[in-house]
Amino acid sequence: MKLKHDCVRYVLLSLEAQGIGMLQGVQLSQILPKLVNDQYSEDDITYTFLQLLDGGYINANYEKSYNTL
Repeated sequence: MKLKHDCVRYVLLSLEAQGIGMLQGVQLSQILPKLVNDQYSEDDITYTFLQLLDGGYINANYEKSYNTL
């Protein structure tokens, strides 16, 4: 998947506008629905979060979870 630079900007500005950067214990699944729109899919946003985390632009704990049905 290719990193979309406009999506990076959108995610960072959205987090700042919503004050999410100050919260602790927020899961990506809780904020993802607020960020997904016509321009950026859930996959785009998730990939962007992972790249921002890997690059040190955001501070978060990443835990993979597996849904079992």
